[in-house]
Amino acid sequence: SLPKGRKHAGMEDQPTPKQVRSKKDEQNVNAINALANAAANRARALSLPERLDILVLQANLRLGKISLRSKQLVTNVIASLLCRSRETVGRLGQSSYRTALSRYQAHLPIAKARNNVPATINMQYDVREFIREHSSTRTRTVAKGIMQFMIERDYLAVNAEMPSDFDATLRATRRFLKRSGYKRGKRKGATYRLSAANEEKRDQYIQRMIRVEAEKRRIVYMDESYIHQNYARHDDSLYDPSDTNITKAKYKGRRLCFIAAIIAEDTSITDEERNGVYSAHLLKQTIDIFEGGSKPKTTTGYLTLIISFVILMDNAKYHITKPSSLPKRNTKKQALQAACDEFLLPYNAVDTKSILWARIASYIDTNVSPIVIDMARSRGHDVFFTPPYHSDLQPIELIWATVKGEIAAEVISQKAGDVKQDKLVCNKDVLLGSVFLDANYELSNY
Repeated sequence: SLPKGRKHAGMEDQPTPKQVRSKKDEQNVNAINALANAAANRARALSLPERLDILVLQANLRLGKISLRSKQLVTNVIASLLCRSRETVGRLGQSSYRTALSRYQAHLPIAKARNNVPATINMQYDVREFIREHSSTRTRTVAKGIMQFMIERDYLAVNAEMPSDFDATLRATRRFLKRSGYKRGKRKGATYRLSAANEEKRDQYIQRMIRVEAEKRRIVYMDESYIHQNYARHDDSLYDPSDTNITKAKYKGRRLCFIAAIIAEDTSITDEERNGVYSAHLLKQTIDIFEGGSKPKTTTGYLTLIISFVILMDNAKYHITKPSSLPKRNTKKQALQAACDEFLLPYNAVDTKSILWARIASYIDTNVSPIVIDMARSRGHDVFFTPPYHSDLQPIELIWATVKGEIAAEVISQKAGDVKQDKLVCNKDVLLGSVFLDANYELSNY
């Protein structure tokens, strides 16, 4: 026994019975206050979350996940716990339980429908080509057309006398198209594929450039562009959506054209010697700015300023112009016959104009060069035209984009009517400035 007043070690941390009773009373008071607060602030009508909670409690109690005392009704227990009437809980439980059961049965996993379409590699390739051909001609393509195509190619066999067999095959075709990733409707975005002729021109151009690089010849990139008087690159001006009296924007205005050429670096010498005229730079004597229509759209007059280089230009119509003395489609028949005699082409006296012109046009396309090529060859140049839809192979196009951005930045805060030709001509320094000093960088990327 311990002396009077002494306690075991740790006895001072244990609460007395009076403290236990007071703490339990405090918890009971807090619980009663919480229930009273909830009952006073919640609505009488059951909300959707409360309905779902009652349904979950009923399901768990009925499935035995929560043990109950003997002879305790599930409805009474839930009503007591949630402080709701027994009738409300019982009525809600019956209706919600039936609804949940029906929805559960409706979403039961069903057997996956068989796909009677043989998804072979050849069949998938043929279907894709079939869709491409119809898209190029704007022909409407649906699952029924795909099914008919596969029947013609012996990928499917359908009994035409049995409508049920036809419908089943159509449903299988739709499932195949859906699983293959095909969609129906208008395609978003823009896409294009080069024609065979343009692909051939691109390949020929690349082969020529490979030979030029192997021969270490210098290349001159010549091009022309234009900018309108009211040109602007911004699209963030203020406007009033409710203003119904707004007028249409003014016309683009006069067209100001500019022509220039840049020359690539000389690869036939070492890097240490490649400076000055041997580095990539702008040919200043080729720069010209004029108003559209006041001068012909041609760059042939600038070919006399450079000697013995490979000149690259785009395939604009006025670049590939042929001599005006050649016969045209609307030339008289006697002149076409004379042209056949000049070109040593055989013909009969009864041949019509269309027959004569077909022979002459084929000969001109093969044997007569554009004026630009003849002028270049007479001075020791070679002229190559960039293939269609490949402006990225022309570095000067990137420079034109920078030039237009510089000019637009100068006039972005002014009125459209204040943009005069003198303003743009004053920006000629932009062409001669730092924009063209980066030509070497653009050419090296190419």
